[in-house]
Amino acid sequence: MPTASAHDYELTPRQVEVLDLIGRGLSNREIGEVLGISVNTVKVHASALMAALDVSNRTEAVFIYEELKREARSATAAHLALLETGGRPVIAVLPLRVTGNDDVQHMSRALAEELIARLGAWRWFPVLSYGATADLAAGEVDHAALERELGVEYFVHGGVQQVGGRLRASLCLSHAPSAKVVWTGQFDGDTADLFGFIDATARQIVGQMAPELMRRDGELGGSRSFAAWNEASRAMWNIYVGTREHSAIAAEAWERAIEIDPNLVYAWYAKAAGLYQRVFDQWSADPAADMAAFVAAAEACVALDLSDSAAHEICGFARLVTGRLDDAIVHLERAVELNPSNAQAYSELGQALTFKGEVDEGIAALEEALAINPKGDSAWSALSGIAFAYALKDEPEEAVAYARRAVAINPKLATPRCFLAGYLAAAGRLEEARRIRAELLRDVPDFEVRRVTRAFAGVAPELARKFERAFRAAGFELAARES
Repeated sequence: MPTASAHDYELTPRQVEVLDLIGRGLSNREIGEVLGISVNTVKVHASALMAALDVSNRTEAVFIYEELKREARSATAAHLALLETGGRPVIAVLPLRVTGNDDVQHMSRALAEELIARLGAWRWFPVLSYGATADLAAGEVDHAALERELGVEYFVHGGVQQVGGRLRASLCLSHAPSAKVVWTGQFDGDTADLFGFIDATARQIVGQMAPELMRRDGELGGSRSFAAWNEASRAMWNIYVGTREHSAIAAEAWERAIEIDPNLVYAWYAKAAGLYQRVFDQWSADPAADMAAFVAAAEACVALDLSDSAAHEICGFARLVTGRLDDAIVHLERAVELNPSNAQAYSELGQALTFKGEVDEGIAALEEALAINPKGDSAWSALSGIAFAYALKDEPEEAVAYARRAVAINPKLATPRCFLAGYLAAAGRLEEARRIRAELLRDVPDFEVRRVTRAFAGVAPELARKFERAFRAAGFELAARES
């Protein structure tokens, strides 16, 4: 059996791909189907591969394959690692420190494993199993070793402290190559319900951390080795920035991602999210065409992967905004079933229930979204949804309070300010409503409130008429502008 060190072998990228598929037990025909090449071409590559490895059969090649994966110094090993992760950043959850009595000492592993399971539900980032880091000392962090030995780019670390009958989990997300902390959070609970604390804490941690992880990775831009994932990440980051200029940059990135890999759910998700943002913020030159493309991109996500929570979330949202409420609820309930930390799905589920007339149930789902992630993009959506629900319940002061919180998250967005003005008008506070309207139109002169009410008309005509009255009272002009 060959015994040479892995870095003694120099394989071409295609030979590495063939070796990876041989190591996974695929036949020549199956390898050809995966790589889009003929069986004869596979045989040529396999023959060259055997010669390069100096082996005579597949069994020996698989032995070398396992050795290569274990050899951290090998460029081939690095390529194999990328094949296994899709080029995406790998996350590890390190052993957590636990300070307290014997009853809570077992929480370190329980909470770490729950975090791993919930991070895995996002599907977009490979997560190391607990066994990969279990031997590390709790509280000790060696950034270089995590990156070098485990191939980790991000890791979760921290601990749980018990004081009397209370518990506090303090967790951080750090970037191994730069040794920088990119997210922190604290979560409190009661020792009387340890399992409830673990479940609720893990759900909130992942609900808040995963979107920030995606945002961070998109901001890093060219750090990814696989081009499609890199472009999709860049698209999402530019969408998060939330300006017309960044929307155009995002569009170029998601189209490149789809061109590189038309089967990447993340690429289609970015396209769907970006197109809807373009329509919602009134940056679109052709709203009808962009809405149709948004729906098609959202449908592509679930067509590619029915087990992806995010795919069901964006598909459910597309059906929500096009008035297919029952279908929307089915997809959004499936999204939160697949990933109970998906705050955006809870938020959209609450909106769908509200539109269907189940307002109290809708508020409950929206509050769940806020509990999971009280500060991120899903929080803006949830706060806006709760404000809308209270407006339907004819409780304008509650609507105003939640709308103010939504506007505070991103004061530059026009539509949330438009709704705040409408809620204020409904509450009889016309002077403030008209001041906000004037500020909005000063910042966004081409904003047209009729586009907002027209969107509602397709979902709930009665609601559209109700909001038309409120917007008129705030001083908005609903007639179409002359060209």
